[in-house]
Amino acid sequence: MRLFYIIFICYFSGVIGQTVVEKENRFDQLQDDLALLQVKVDSLNTSLNTILNEIDQGKSAAQKDLKKIAGLMADGLTLSKAIETNQEQIYQKSSELSKIKRDLSEFYTEEIAKNKDRLAKANSEQEKENIEQQIFLLAGKRLIVSPVISGLKFNPEKIKQINLSQVDNEEEKTILKNYIENAIANIDSNISVLDLKESELEESQKLQEKADLFVDDVANSRIVGVYEEKNYASSAETGEKLDNDPGFYDRNNTEIAANQNSDYTILRRQMQELGFSFDDAFDRNPGLVGIPMTEEEYLQFIKKGKDFLKQYRNQLVKKLSNEIK
Repeated sequence: MRLFYIIFICYFSGVIGQTVVEKENRFDQLQDDLALLQVKVDSLNTSLNTILNEIDQGKSAAQKDLKKIAGLMADGLTLSKAIETNQEQIYQKSSELSKIKRDLSEFYTEEIAKNKDRLAKANSEQEKENIEQQIFLLAGKRLIVSPVISGLKFNPEKIKQINLSQVDNEEEKTILKNYIENAIANIDSNISVLDLKESELEESQKLQEKADLFVDDVANSRIVGVYEEKNYASSAETGEKLDNDPGFYDRNNTEIAANQNSDYTILRRQMQELGFSFDDAFDRNPGLVGIPMTEEEYLQFIKKGKDFLKQYRNQLVKKLSNEIK
């Protein structure tokens, strides 16, 4: 996933000796590493499940082969340890990736704000065009590093079974209340992420409209509509340069599509687990293979997903206050 090429070379505030391009390159590397690790864990889990099934069959056999069962158990233990090791690597790399994404997102947001200030002071149409292009590309990059919503960290079926009004033991009631409160915190975290995505997508739409002033062709099927630059220019004010690598745009949109698919998969699963009918919520089924959502469809998808999470949050709050029995 070779995504990021340098737009600006600059130091992050508070991070000594690490440039933006280094963080972007590390972002790419972590994405690749995590993809490979996940494939490995999936393969190990498949092998482990096969061994566990064989152990069950061996135990239920009329004539048990204890030596074979012992060997299978040893193999299963080895696989379990390998899975644990790889999952720990996934956790560590995911944590590092999240930090880098936050840093890059803050940087792109700051640079967009700075360029908007420069735009207001620009003296020529050419200078305005160059600044608009910088803002547009930065907005595309910011979408790529936007945080992703997390899977549910609670069991919705367990939530359904909780009825605080029927719990007499205060210690048990405290545990159940904490469980609901943690579920609300999980939902709130995802709502915050969707709020941010909605805001960034709306700003991207506005920038895409402005992009028509500078290009002949905007790829309408793309979320951000990153386009080929016709004028490769440097800012006379800062000396900063836009990336003119032709492959950048395809990589950019590939990564955006991957993030879109991730949002779609996680949010669809969440809605189903929470008891909402996902397919009935949309005019068409977004995220179909080979049919990427347009920017407007993606925005509506984010908004509706957020509305459903808010509905569920209200249910949790009522359950916490014993209004739902």
